[in-house]
Amino acid sequence: MNEKAQKFIDEAKAAQRAKFELERDELLVELGLIEGDRVYSDDAFNHRHRQYDVDKRMWYYVEPISVTDEEFEEIKKWNKSTESTESTKEHLIDNDAEKFLGVCNTIFLVICIIATIVLLITAMSVYNGGVYLVIGLALLFISLIFWASAKVVLNISNNLHRINSKIK
Repeated sequence: MNEKAQKFIDEAKAAQRAKFELERDELLVELGLIEGDRVYSDDAFNHRHRQYDVDKRMWYYVEPISVTDEEFEEIKKWNKSTESTESTKEHLIDNDAEKFLGVCNTIFLVICIIATIVLLITAMSVYNGGVYLVIGLALLFISLIFWASAKVVLNISNNLHRINSKIK
């Protein structure tokens, strides 16, 4: 086989294996299958499996247990049964208020855009329409800021709902 082709294949296999090992280690840590105790560190970015301890207000890292590929496949098989209950929890999140506010937010933005267009047309048809032009552009600017701010708040609220459902 060509030397370059062999090198490419070896690099691709190594990258695939590294990705598999990372996913394996993340799942093992998530399931609590770790070796030893937590090792606390001030450096949050120094280790792969870092987490934050809210009580101690420090970062820590853990090492997952070492398992064979066959054992890991068995762990994944048994973990699937718990994943299905977590996915059904996702549907039980009550975010009707967020949906309603999202719809109201979009309707408000559309109304403001229409009002801005009307003001701009009025500004062009009136002799001294500079005031209408300024009001229209200000309305557009303010409505876009309000819309974006409301979207951020709604995203935060939905993320908090998801986090809360995973904690329970």
